[in-house]
Amino acid sequence: MPEGGTVLLPARSQVTRAVMMMAAAITRFAVTTRRARRDSRMTAGMAARSSRQRLSRRMADGAGLGLSLEALTAANLPYLPQK
Repeated sequence: MPEGGTVLLPARSQVTRAVMMMAAAITRFAVTTRRARRDSRMTAGMAARSSRQRLSRRMADGAGLGLSLEALTAANLPYLPQK
């Protein structure tokens, strides 16, 4: 305690302002965190959907080629002569 016995405390408005600024910062952080989580989930969902579509497309293309090859093999067609 300083001599004279008086303690200088910040004014109530200064304390209130500091608390309000801290509350606003915490709220902004929470909102930012929620948005980041939501965006990462959306990005992960889009990546998964894109890879599933790509895989499905490749399987569809491969199925047609596989069926053609299987038909040729089942018919016991001779291979073309090598030149």
